[in-house]
Amino acid sequence: MLHILFLFFCSISFFTGCSRRKQLMQKQTFQHHFLYSQEQEQAPVNDLMHEIVVFVHGTIIGIPSFILKDTSFRFQSPYIYQPIDGLGLKEISPTSSKNIGSLLAAHNYQRLHTSIHGSNRKIHFFTYGWNGFLSAESRKHAGEELYLALIHKRDEIQKETSLPIDITLQGHSHGGNVIAYLKEFELIHKKKLRINKVGLWGTPIQEETATNWGSPVFNRIYHCYSKKDRVMTLDILSTKRHRSYRRFDKIYKIPDKISQVELRVHNMHPTHAELWFLGCINRFLYRKEFGLYPFPCIHLAPAIFHAVDSVEKENKNIIININNRNHAYQLEVTPYSSMDTETTTSSQYIFQYNMIHGEPLQAFGHRFINLAA
Repeated sequence: MLHILFLFFCSISFFTGCSRRKQLMQKQTFQHHFLYSQEQEQAPVNDLMHEIVVFVHGTIIGIPSFILKDTSFRFQSPYIYQPIDGLGLKEISPTSSKNIGSLLAAHNYQRLHTSIHGSNRKIHFFTYGWNGFLSAESRKHAGEELYLALIHKRDEIQKETSLPIDITLQGHSHGGNVIAYLKEFELIHKKKLRINKVGLWGTPIQEETATNWGSPVFNRIYHCYSKKDRVMTLDILSTKRHRSYRRFDKIYKIPDKISQVELRVHNMHPTHAELWFLGCINRFLYRKEFGLYPFPCIHLAPAIFHAVDSVEKENKNIIININNRNHAYQLEVTPYSSMDTETTTSSQYIFQYNMIHGEPLQAFGHRFINLAA
């Protein structure tokens, strides 16, 4: 009965989120660091490096996962509006997938990454699907399957080229804790897996996996969260401490390679879904007035990571406020206040990136669906 009540509360919180608009940051004297990149058609890749980018979805809530063992509903509406596909490691390609959530995540990531870093790498996009049960055991099992799949894919690409391979993993909610278990399976299998970057999006911080991020398996971790994301702290069942946290420093002194990034969009706090889902489901999951509509924060991952890395001394605990203005995304980066007040007084850095989309979502969707037909 406790499980059912808990999951019901999770579902209500997930679907309602936070809907209030607040003015969170007062106008300050900014230190301006404008980074303009003129968007061009993607140039031919010069194959100087390969990169594997994998999107890992989180727990599927709304239906008690400990009762319903059929996983097929996890890959139907509304879940298709996130980067997700079948179980296991699945390549994202316009010729192999009709999932608009996956296609748009890869498309926007590629365009923004190229505009910032150039076209000197070939990016291979994948989703990783697991059963999504609210269970530490399920997450650990999924972590081993992900480990083996990454080793296989890495070795497969290395057979085709002698060029370096970076691996970037993006995890939503408990998908981030699936990734954390890679540390344990490197100790078992010893295949020298190294993850260059990890993006955590609304991942609950728990005792079982928090210290795993200190492993040399992970080079750089960006823990992106929202102050008003209620789902992050609701899991009291699948952790021994019966507590989940928004930030690492509640239970773990973080190493320098972890940056904790509180996200705001037009001074609004994103909901759990707005970090990861497209805005074409329903307004209880994604508000139409959300400043990135119809895209989620994950689509701006290359810009967020770039802005964080550009702030050399203050990159462990920061706030990023995203503004969608004048055909560009403007990221305002401010040191996180230990007082956690609604206003900030420190100096602020501003990074500006060219628009990564210039067409309605429907136009994108129709194009990809036609290509995939």
